[in-house]
Amino acid sequence: MSQSTYYTPVNSKDIRNIFTVTFIVLQWLVGFSGAALLKRRNQASLLKENPKAVPLSHLSSWLSDVETLKYLWQTRRLPGGRYGLLMLLTGAFALTSHIFVGRYINTISIPGRCDFNSGVVVQPPFTNPNVPQSQWPAANVAFDAYLNSNYSNGGLGGVYYRSNTDTNFTAAESDVIGGWVCSANGPNQTYLTNSTGRHVIEDLQSKGFLYNASLDYVQRVHVNGPASADLGDLMILSANISNTTRQPWDLKASVGFDFEASENSLSNATRKITMSNYYCKLPTHNLDWLLETIPTQETLTEWKERSFGFLIASGSYGPPSDVLEMILDVMTMAAGSGNSDEMTAAMGIKPTSTTYGCLTPWTAIDIELFIALAFLLLIFLPLVFANLIMLCIIRFRRKRNPAQDAKVEDIPQDLMSWQVATLRHIFNNESLGPRDTARHTFGWLEGGRRVGYTENGNAKIYGNTAAIVDQTTAYQPLQPESEKSYAVTERPM
Repeated sequence: MSQSTYYTPVNSKDIRNIFTVTFIVLQWLVGFSGAALLKRRNQASLLKENPKAVPLSHLSSWLSDVETLKYLWQTRRLPGGRYGLLMLLTGAFALTSHIFVGRYINTISIPGRCDFNSGVVVQPPFTNPNVPQSQWPAANVAFDAYLNSNYSNGGLGGVYYRSNTDTNFTAAESDVIGGWVCSANGPNQTYLTNSTGRHVIEDLQSKGFLYNASLDYVQRVHVNGPASADLGDLMILSANISNTTRQPWDLKASVGFDFEASENSLSNATRKITMSNYYCKLPTHNLDWLLETIPTQETLTEWKERSFGFLIASGSYGPPSDVLEMILDVMTMAAGSGNSDEMTAAMGIKPTSTTYGCLTPWTAIDIELFIALAFLLLIFLPLVFANLIMLCIIRFRRKRNPAQDAKVEDIPQDLMSWQVATLRHIFNNESLGPRDTARHTFGWLEGGRRVGYTENGNAKIYGNTAAIVDQTTAYQPLQPESEKSYAVTERPM
């Protein structure tokens, strides 16, 4: 695990939602604080002893990056002055925060514990002879557990107290009773392929590489090899006790493959097969009672074909010694469960433990996401601090110029305040407020000849002062002054 990453068992979807909402709230707070600061800065500027006019570009709320760029393009000025750069920065961050959340929050698997329901369970000691079946479901379950743990999930191999078909099965030390250990047993032996399998077995036995008490083997000639080939792939398994002897036993094996079988240009007299020899033993004695119940000869005969198949594909499962360890561990688990795959933990040799090692989903939050969060906070907190300073300045200047206080209180800054300021100016009515905007509309008047403001659909507008809209139009009375209605007309050139 990386030290720069935070891990939590909370579902990654929930974590993404939490961070997404956090970013949205922080971005809203930045915009709210920024807009308040812009307004208070302008108020403080107008409350100076010798105030200067505030640039119109400063009378702006906190805009999104798109609106900021649009304003910059149209006016060649940043809205809010230098704070416009901060608007662009926070706006760009708002667009990329979703990418950060998706990129730096990931679901990973961490070893944990899962509840065990049923499967292959090594029972308490028993004495009846029991041949583990290589093709029964119990062996398949044990194989699945071993492959998932040792080859896929980074867990341990060995003989497990309990196992199942969970693809997240990941054995920890507390799940392992013991395990077979296989190692190289002397130098490799080379034979010509025109030798017989029996000749190879007798030679290996005479050199001490194989036992005599119990033995079985599998021999295969490649179908694409020379028609006269006698010896092809060969696997030999042998145990140090006879089938009826009841005591712990160990195993010697010899494995060789005719990898030159496809080269038909080589005759049987020159093609060779190299036999690698292994010695396997269960070093711990806590399973001696179980080995005593396994008839060696019957078991070797039962398991030889499946063992040969795994060894042929040993490139997928590691060297032959690793494959032999897996086969013997699975064989022992199948024997310990009585060839049953429907046992509960309570039926096992360790009944008080009802869990097994497994991979559990965790959420990894990379440090980059916390840096992005800190970045937003480093923008938000100074804005809050600057607002507090501006409040203190405004309070001080209000005491010095109380007459000017009310005049700068409603300085237009955002959309609503600008609409109210427009109505007050056009209608010459300072009593108009935000709620009054709902009564007013802007549209065509006099049958479409002019445009202007109306109240509730009636062309009655308070005040009689003409308001210049641009260089070519102005607000002028449509009717006598007593009706107080204004519309846009063409200004005489």
